[in-house]
Amino acid sequence: ILGEQLNGAQAVICTEPGYPGGGVTLERKGSGHMFLEIMGISAHAGRCYQDGASAILELAHKILAFDAYVDLDHDTTVNTGLVNGGTSANSVAPNASARIHITFKTLEAGRRLAEALRAETAKNHIPGTSSHISGGVRLPPLVPTPGVMKLFSLAEQAGELIGYSVHSAPSKGTAESGYCSSVLGVPAICSMGPEGSNLHSADEYMIPSTFVPRCKLAALTAIQAARAFAPAAKVSL
Repeated sequence: ILGEQLNGAQAVICTEPGYPGGGVTLERKGSGHMFLEIMGISAHAGRCYQDGASAILELAHKILAFDAYVDLDHDTTVNTGLVNGGTSANSVAPNASARIHITFKTLEAGRRLAEALRAETAKNHIPGTSSHISGGVRLPPLVPTPGVMKLFSLAEQAGELIGYSVHSAPSKGTAESGYCSSVLGVPAICSMGPEGSNLHSADEYMIPSTFVPRCKLAALTAIQAARAFAPAAKVSL
């Protein structure tokens, strides 16, 4: 739906939370979601453990294998964030599943990472289990292309008009702005929403006094972008 709505747009202003002090984002990592399913063999865990094949134990091996691909120095993360499995504590688990989130610096790195996790999934550690993984790269990274930089200059000009200084603040998070720029070829600027920090934590906050300045900034940037950019060529989705 996102691609259909924005395909051929002139520019995109993404209102992810802005950075304190006037920060907006021209560069973001890409991300992906993968779903791992494992089938095992059920058995009574006390009377005939040897007849079973634990899907949960196989999942544990795979989680540790996936974790080896975390490389914070190169902005690569692999997070197994949700797990499920088994039928009872005294039964060898006949099933298990996990949802995995990945982030990466470049689209090429993301594709290599997804393939590596597929290769790890194909390795069998517990005889009698079978595994399948689906999904992959979902959001490409936002990179500072010439179009992105031109849009940023318009945001800077808009900020000057309202007395609100704007600067670039790279983000290690992901957003739809990367898809717009990398896939649709539409210039995008991100983190144009009200200022805040500590996203997805108990300490997440926004600064109320920045609501109005940020709304003005987005509106003035959009007006200028409508004049400065022609519609992007539509791509086949």
